[in-house]
Amino acid sequence: GNVEKAKEELKACGKPNGFKTTIAVRNNKPVEVATAESLQASLKKVGINVEIDQYDGSQYASVIGSPSNVQ
Repeated sequence: GNVEKAKEELKACGKPNGFKTTIAVRNNKPVEVATAESLQASLKKVGINVEIDQYDGSQYASVIGSPSNVQ
């Protein structure tokens, strides 16, 4: 992707220094974990710091479905 363009867009939306966010993944799905790790590395280049929270299947459903976690 275009790192400079992404940084410009972050600046335009009031986040010139990036921001922090969290991605929830199922720990028994290696593809989900690998995808989240790849996304984390890509976003870091533009100043978006991603924390990856890994959950088992039963926890994952309650986390994803909770309105308090969706912001």
